[in-house]
Amino acid sequence: MRALAWVGSALGLWMGLVLLGVRRHHLRDTPGMLLWAWAPLLCAAGCLAYAAWGQWPAALVVTLANGLVLGAAALYVLGAQRFFGQPLQLAALAGWVSACLVLIQLAHQLWPQARAEALLLLLGAAGLSWALQRLWQGQRMGAAGRYLQGVQAAQAALLALCLAQLLWPSSLDVPHGAMFLALCATLLMMGLGVLLLASQRLREEFMQLARLDALTGSLTRTAWLEQAEMELARCRRYGHALSLLFFDLDSLKHINDQYGHRVGDRVLREAVQQARLTLRQSDQLGRLGGEEFAVLLPETEVASAMQVAERLRQAVEVGPGAPRTSISAGLVSLGAFEAIPGGLDELLSRADAALLRAKTLGRNRVELCAQEADPSPTSMPTALEGGLA
Repeated sequence: MRALAWVGSALGLWMGLVLLGVRRHHLRDTPGMLLWAWAPLLCAAGCLAYAAWGQWPAALVVTLANGLVLGAAALYVLGAQRFFGQPLQLAALAGWVSACLVLIQLAHQLWPQARAEALLLLLGAAGLSWALQRLWQGQRMGAAGRYLQGVQAAQAALLALCLAQLLWPSSLDVPHGAMFLALCATLLMMGLGVLLLASQRLREEFMQLARLDALTGSLTRTAWLEQAEMELARCRRYGHALSLLFFDLDSLKHINDQYGHRVGDRVLREAVQQARLTLRQSDQLGRLGGEEFAVLLPETEVASAMQVAERLRQAVEVGPGAPRTSISAGLVSLGAFEAIPGGLDELLSRADAALLRAKTLGRNRVELCAQEADPSPTSMPTALEGGLA
């Protein structure tokens, strides 16, 4: 048992140093990571304290070993509370660990065979595991969550084994040290689980950054094109209408030259914010490059799309801040079950041609794709009058 305790201590030290190193170089901004890194180190110290059994006073070893292991389990709970943005319940956890230690010390004095002592230790760890499980409920944890649930299942099996040994001592004879070291092993395995959990969140954040433009918060070109291809395929399949709006800011280059790029970036952010406020949640806004943006309007026919485009133009024109800017936009629409041979590329080409015509005709306007425009008064959308004409 002493040799196993030394091995457990070495593994805990290794796991703690790995978590500290990963936090320093990759996950410094991940909340709760420092608390999770200290948990295996406490577990390693608990194994060292247990290795001193027979050399130090028994009461001291019981208090140190069990207290350090329960403290490691409590650090996992505190780290999870910080990781998921929950208030830290430090006083409650400290009270739970202290109460468990008092009961374990009483059991050690009253029942020297250590069976009740082991049961109390595992019950204390089970209470902390239950608190951890409650924190994980409703969270998206993926493979890391399944792994951690397996570790908690192993802890529950240890508790059941200890309870069976207490109730039927003649049939089972598992040493207290084996129970203690097995619990330490599950806590060290939990260190790998929280590392997977933190890495998974970091990967999701990187994926989010890859999909969103850092300046405006709109979709990047790649992300928008992927979303547009999916939406176009869906509209073709179910026979829904689809509109695409292509716009850019008219005077951004002049603003950058006169006021500097810092002011130009602010104007760009404000314009995109005003545009986003006028769009529906289902509409997809993406930055295709520079001051050029595209908006995908699912299930929107040409008349409704022109109204949306005009509201967007007016919102940007009267938006907050100075200097003011405006947009020119080109619109293309597909009716229900209408086919377009070139797919998304042809839609973008038509919208770009309409945008170029809006620029040529004086800017600060929305132009409909030439293939769809009908000079007859009855088919012309009312939104083409006034600001659009």
